[in-house]
Amino acid sequence: NSLDGTVSRITGKQVVKTIKVGVEPNGLSAIGNYLWVTDHTAGKLMRLDPRTNRVTGMVKLSGADWVTGFSGSLYVSQETNVVTRVDARTLKVLGSAKVARNPLGSAIVANRLWVPCIDGNVVTIVDPGTMKVVKTIPAGPGPIVVLPVGGHVWVSHTTGTALWRL
Repeated sequence: NSLDGTVSRITGKQVVKTIKVGVEPNGLSAIGNYLWVTDHTAGKLMRLDPRTNRVTGMVKLSGADWVTGFSGSLYVSQETNVVTRVDARTLKVLGSAKVARNPLGSAIVANRLWVPCIDGNVVTIVDPGTMKVVKTIPAGPGPIVVLPVGGHVWVSHTTGTALWRL
């Protein structure tokens, strides 16, 4: 809930708990036993324990937006044109990769991090271990989310009129 800085727990059709997490929560991912919430306005990534409804950890990351998990790490797209690798257990920053403008909905494809850059009109492919960019693919106007399925990689665009299969 970006208007009031909360995350809502919903059972059936009813909100059963509202949890204050920041200024403007933007991204929400379920990875491991936790929910991971980003707040790009406050510049942080938070670990939310769904058993206790409490924030149990936080790391400052300017412009934090989207979170993708892989092999014990979290990869956070940041509106500062970087993707940062964070250890999911310790919340220590392990590295970052400079990518095109405004990275968003990344995914792991064949052990590589695919990062759509909405304002860069590309998908940047990053080696998640070394955080080195290995390839950049033109992806049309406004790529926002990458998803692998059926042996292909799908890219949706902000225009709502394009879905690419790479």
